[in-house]
Amino acid sequence: MKAYEECIGATSTGRRLGMLFRRRQRERSVDRISIILDTLEGLEMSYPKTTDERRQELLEIRKQLTN
Repeated sequence: MKAYEECIGATSTGRRLGMLFRRRQRERSVDRISIILDTLEGLEMSYPKTTDERRQELLEIRKQLTN
């Protein structure tokens, strides 16, 4: 029992608990990022279709904005 108490006492310092807490935070962050990426992949997004006329109009607008 004494050895058990010494072991727990040596490993349950604030520093060790902080390390464990940060590791769990990273794991949760990775889980969240994974969920977001899976969701975005499932949306099957694509660029909107446009006509040549609209493309020319947008190029004109861009030209005006850069001048």
